[in-house]
Amino acid sequence: MAKRTGVLAAAILVLATVSILNRRDPEAGGPVREPRAVLPAAVNTGEPPATRPADTSAPPETVARTEAGPRNAEPEAVFWEEVGSLLEARPSLGEEGQRKSILEATSRYLGLDRTQAQVFEAVTRQAIQEIESSWQMREVGWLAVSANVTLDAELREQAERDVQERYETGKKQALARIEAVLGSGPRSALLRERLEEWMDAVR
Repeated sequence: MAKRTGVLAAAILVLATVSILNRRDPEAGGPVREPRAVLPAAVNTGEPPATRPADTSAPPETVARTEAGPRNAEPEAVFWEEVGSLLEARPSLGEEGQRKSILEATSRYLGLDRTQAQVFEAVTRQAIQEIESSWQMREVGWLAVSANVTLDAELREQAERDVQERYETGKKQALARIEAVLGSGPRSALLRERLEEWMDAVR
């Protein structure tokens, strides 16, 4: 019994010694163990944590569309915008300056060469004179009808219609001269559709 007690005591002593050795400092020669990852403690600076600023820039495709917008506008829209700007500039350009500028802008829009542009300008100026002449005749006709007190209401109305129709006929004939020198391209076709509006601007 005494021997068993002694052996048990010796075994306990050995286990205790091994346990003490395993817990020794590595720098003092003890066993090295795999270190645990330790996250650094957050330092309280009194300021809110930094956040990444939101990206407010537009996507590349949006920027490309914005920058290319005016350059990608339809030529017809650009042309009529220029005509409108020249109409607004009439007080500073004068009647002839505005007319010449619109004719030059139209020649560029239609893609006319120098000779074609000269022909187009000459025909347009002739058409303007014819329309102005028709307008003056209209005014004279209206005055004559108004001054004729012998006309009853029905005859007066008929006479006024005749005066207006003569003016419209003269104007159509003048515009037909311009249509005759326009080409067959899509821009010429678009200008034909708004030729009367264009003539009102160039006059």
